Amino acid sequence: MFEYNVRPAAPHDAKQLSYLRQLVDKETDYLDREEGEHNLSAEQFLEIITKDHKEKNRYCVVAELNQEIVGFARLQGSDLIRFQHHVEFGVAILKSHWRKQIGTRLLQDCLSYADQQRIAKVTLRVQEANTKAIHLYKKYGFLIEGTLKNDKKMPDGSLHHTVLMARFLT
Repeated sequence: MFEYNVRPAAPHDAKQLSYLRQLVDKETDYLDREEGEHNLSAEQFLEIITKDHKEKNRYCVVAELNQEIVGFARLQGSDLIRFQHHVEFGVAILKSHWRKQIGTRLLQDCLSYADQQRIAKVTLRVQEANTKAIHLYKKYGFLIEGTLKNDKKMPDGSLHHTVLMARFLT
């Protein structure tokens, strides 16, 4: 069994996070981006990490193995006052590290942070076909708020539904 370390992202992670995001975009259709679309440079990731450290409705956490980042998750909040009570959760893990409980650990860490900060609502979007992820989110208290029909058009022209889910502070 591998020993993964889960910790908040630090400024020195920016370069690895930029590279990891590009790799993950190549490996799965479950994310929103196509390969090479909307890449973030190390400098842009550094700005994100810096902002995440300053604002309570933003948080970034990484999973690493032997000091190599293999996954990360973020809670991203809004600057608008009316929406500062909730954040959106997102996660990305290298395919070679799927099914090793990394997603669960990243989710747990983010939800713990949200609870500590008294964030009232954590939302996420997940492709309807990603039934394993939906099951995991339900296990952690997420409810389905709705479905966006034919929301995502894939390279082959097929259309996929997006499930909107939320977890409320108890």
